[in-house]
Amino acid sequence: MSRKYFFHLAALLVGASILGAPASASAAFQLTISDGTNTAIITDGGTGDSNGSTGNIGVTNASLLSLATLAATNLSNEFLFSTLTGTDNAVGGSGNAFQQVTTLTVTNVSGAAKTLTLTFSDTFSFPTSPSVLSSVVAGTWLSSTAGDQVTFNATGNGTPTTVQTATSPGGGPIAFSPTPGGTQTQLFTHGPTYTLVSTLTIQTAAGSQVNTSGTTAVSAVPVPAGLVLTLSGMPVLGVGAWLRRKSRSKMAA
Repeated sequence: MSRKYFFHLAALLVGASILGAPASASAAFQLTISDGTNTAIITDGGTGDSNGSTGNIGVTNASLLSLATLAATNLSNEFLFSTLTGTDNAVGGSGNAFQQVTTLTVTNVSGAAKTLTLTFSDTFSFPTSPSVLSSVVAGTWLSSTAGDQVTFNATGNGTPTTVQTATSPGGGPIAFSPTPGGTQTQLFTHGPTYTLVSTLTIQTAAGSQVNTSGTTAVSAVPVPAGLVLTLSGMPVLGVGAWLRRKSRSKMAA
């Protein structure tokens, strides 16, 4: 490891510690559903959430209609949500952060080509900065038209991972194989809290059906052993220097 990188990483870690202990995450776990024209927002535990557990959001056509908005009605008429669940560990979690589109099975019943975008978002207070953001998507085209697409990526405080794209050759069932591009990773820095966003976009022809899931994770950057020893020794070195100065002052007196 070069001295420049060593001291750069040390500065990042010391800066993170100066920022203080992680604060409590304040924003709620939220799902935004959109077709580009109609948008419905569902908050964990709020109207439209069919899952009663904290940190989990479930959506059915019936629960979507409970929002009682024209946008929600239009979305329910365009897409059949056989399953739609998402989860994260912002509340009560520790260690590594995660956010998942746990499972989505959806059919385009609109009679025309449509684009469906699902965006899960939440505020996290762990792990400490700097962190590694990762994202990966998987799934199966249950029935499809050639050119149908699923894309997935994540952002941490606006820093994105590379977008993964799975394009259908037509027909089904056909698994996304291999997982497009493998797991994508991105280093990012943040303060005591940061916003994590996972975005899944599905472009389908009329009648197409897909089952898919996406996982986003944030983990702490591993600290080199030598850097840990250096940082842990800093307070001791500081005390030693103070004692030496104090001793010289007494001898001079």
